Amino acid sequence: MSTDEAGGAAMTGADVDYAQAQSDWAAAGLAPLWESAVSHKAESREAPLLAWRWRDVEPHVERAIRLVSPQNVERRVLLFADPALSSPGRAQTSRMLNAGLQVLLPGESARAHRHTIDAIRLVLQGSGAVTRVDGEDCKMEPGDLILTPGGAWHEHLHAGAQPIVWLDGLNGPMHRFLGTALFEAGPGPDFGAPQDVARIDAAFRPDHEGGRLFRYPYERLVAALDAAPLSPQGYARVRYVDPAGGANAIALMDLSAIRIPAGGATSPFRTNATTINVVLDGEGQTDCGARAFEWRKRDVFVTPANVDARHKAKAGGARIFQMSDREVYRRLGLLQEFCGDGNDMVRAPD
Repeated sequence: MSTDEAGGAAMTGADVDYAQAQSDWAAAGLAPLWESAVSHKAESREAPLLAWRWRDVEPHVERAIRLVSPQNVERRVLLFADPALSSPGRAQTSRMLNAGLQVLLPGESARAHRHTIDAIRLVLQGSGAVTRVDGEDCKMEPGDLILTPGGAWHEHLHAGAQPIVWLDGLNGPMHRFLGTALFEAGPGPDFGAPQDVARIDAAFRPDHEGGRLFRYPYERLVAALDAAPLSPQGYARVRYVDPAGGANAIALMDLSAIRIPAGGATSPFRTNATTINVVLDGEGQTDCGARAFEWRKRDVFVTPANVDARHKAKAGGARIFQMSDREVYRRLGLLQEFCGDGNDMVRAPD
């Protein structure tokens, strides 16, 4: 390339040929790999910790109640959106998981439908509603986890006396990336009279009962967490599993809860999975990368992949629900997890 009379760079014959080639490649639907901004390079973006305080989002939920009815939309939900992953009409919480707040007023219902996307419902506030899953009525009380696995017909009905709000968690982004996100509107098949199945314990089920376990009551979670021993990393963890065989309650989701003792702190932890955290009880702080977030009951925060995170509880301790895409990485043999202090982090036990 030479310099022209105006002092600028003059195009040589080779430059012209290359520019024409770029244009022709683009027209043919081709792109040179050597010009890629991502190929042969490590990912440079360190995702930040994203957080939403309940006291800040609650007014927005109340506004949605005034403006939107579940009779006019499929679901009245406000999604938590990562601005780096979202665009108009395509809100996304993380690479593989979405989370949002759904609300029903007394007397309202959300009509039946089903989809290949797996979903969970974690009740944050209110009571008296049910989620009907394949004909089974699952009570919704604060802290309860309700499963609506992919392919299951489900609807929500509220006969209580106050609004109920729950967290919706779905692996929709993963299914959309894979091209497997299918949807079918109701009313669905006739399952007969709705069943309200009373289970003695998640670990014991009548042998004549063929259905899956859809409801995990909060009081049993608390008992399990209180009985679970502390790990060397400073917390106790229990996972939601299918009692029939011990597999994950949702095959491609990791659903768990941790207990941090009063005044306790966990060791720093880093994973290539992304975790959506919901504070069930207590107050504390999470240090993640360059950000520290002080949390309390009903707050939601996302600890991103490949960033060191550490949780600390104030007096009284804390319980945190966690939903992550860890299981996808584990099944693919790509899971990377490390724990420890500073530069002495070691691979975490599976």
